[in-house]
Amino acid sequence: MIKSFLGYVFLSILIVIVFVVGYDQIIIYYNSNPYINGLIILTLFVGFALNSIKIFSLFSEYRFMNSVAFGKLRINDQSLASYPITKSLALNLGIIGKSPASNKNLNDILDELLSLIESGRDLSKYLINLAVFLGLIGTFFGLLLIFLSSLICYNIGSMVS
Repeated sequence: MIKSFLGYVFLSILIVIVFVVGYDQIIIYYNSNPYINGLIILTLFVGFALNSIKIFSLFSEYRFMNSVAFGKLRINDQSLASYPITKSLALNLGIIGKSPASNKNLNDILDELLSLIESGRDLSKYLINLAVFLGLIGTFFGLLLIFLSSLICYNIGSMVS
């Protein structure tokens, strides 16, 4: 888990460095169609922010679960306020709450945890597909502009001669 988290942080820093170093070249392409390119960049930033928040919250859950597993922290209702996955797991196993352990089997508990973890996955897929779709629209818009400008230049050239 920590290697994946550090890999994500390293990749994020690398992407920021590439954008900073290549800013002059990127701004030229951006200015060719600022409306569609701005929408694409906004989509990418929103997706990056949402995924970063999800990854950081999962990492904090991981650290909390490790602290509890190694006896550094005790679980109670107040300590689980900001850890929804751990709280769900503790409730299902009967560690917290007034009722005894629920009679759910392990597959049901794991399915519930998987749905909690993957709650933001659909939004991520949607934002990725939206960015690709907007990129395709920008490509075809650029091709249309090139075609129209060459058609206009051809008509002007035929009028002159």
